[in-house]
Amino acid sequence: MVPFDCSQVKELLPCNEATEVLAQSNRPFYMICKHTSRSLVLWLSTLPLALWPVTEWLSVPAMFIIAFVFIGIDEIGVEIEEPFCLLPLLPMCRTIVNDTKIAMGLANAA
Repeated sequence: MVPFDCSQVKELLPCNEATEVLAQSNRPFYMICKHTSRSLVLWLSTLPLALWPVTEWLSVPAMFIIAFVFIGIDEIGVEIEEPFCLLPLLPMCRTIVNDTKIAMGLANAA
């Protein structure tokens, strides 16, 4: 049997409470993120019209590069804004529960 110290669980409780507060808090910037994404798509769809007189056929690869960079930045912003829905938290929680049961000797009882 693995030695178990209850103080370790007590140390984890404030961390759990902090993540619950973050997960349940209001996110007023949700609409701003949607608006930014839609504005980015509109800007990217009209940019070739502005680039064509200057770059002609080079505007096609330039658009791929510009779209890749800007959409990547937008996705990073979405991931920073909503980390809980993108992270694989359920498998991590199951592993933690199973490890805790093993540490407490409750693996056979479950």
